[in-house]
Amino acid sequence: MTKPGKLLLLLGMAQALHSMEEIYFHLYDFAAKADVAPPAIISSFMQLEMRSEIFAMMNIVVIAALLAVVPFYEERRRWAVTAAWIAACAEVLNGLYHLTAAMLFARFFPGALSAPLLLLTGALLLHQLAAERKRA
Repeated sequence: MTKPGKLLLLLGMAQALHSMEEIYFHLYDFAAKADVAPPAIISSFMQLEMRSEIFAMMNIVVIAALLAVVPFYEERRRWAVTAAWIAACAEVLNGLYHLTAAMLFARFFPGALSAPLLLLTGALLLHQLAAERKRA
């Protein structure tokens, strides 16, 4: 398996861990239960209330999609390479979002514990994808 393929697989597993943290700490209703008003900069990105089942299903779909791309990436399918770039960027932004929210709220924010893993794995994947693109 290639380095980017391994990192894409690791990113899928990191997202699974991240999703478990979000669900365990009730990200889907964090603002409503914590009685906080999100700062204006993130309020448009935050869903204040969501059924836990819907939130869990959305996370399962994201994780399954990430993991399903890996074998196609290894075959160098163009769409899978594009998907790997998108996933890496999305997870870096996801990690940044959770850490930024924790700083803006000045308290624990669900997803902030595993956010550095998303940031690191996503950044490493971006680096490997760029290196592989240079070699091609």
